[in-house]
Amino acid sequence: MQTSNRRAAAMWLCFVHNLVNERLGKPEYPCDKLEGDYDCGCGDVKATSSQPVDSLTGEEVIRGG
Repeated sequence: MQTSNRRAAAMWLCFVHNLVNERLGKPEYPCDKLEGDYDCGCGDVKATSSQPVDSLTGEEVIRGG
C-alpha cells in the first residue's frame, strides 16, 4: 500500500480498483486521469500566500529546508 502522500494513495487505490475490475470483467479505469487537476472533494482551497499550491492536495508547497 502506497500512502506516502495523497497522489500515491490515489494511484494505489486506482491500481487495486482495476484489479477488481479485471476480475469482474469490467473495463479498466485510466489512472492517468487522476493526475493534474484531480478533485479530492476537499472543496474550494485557495492559497493564502505567494507559495505555490499542490494541485492534488491544495496544500502549499514548501521549498527549501
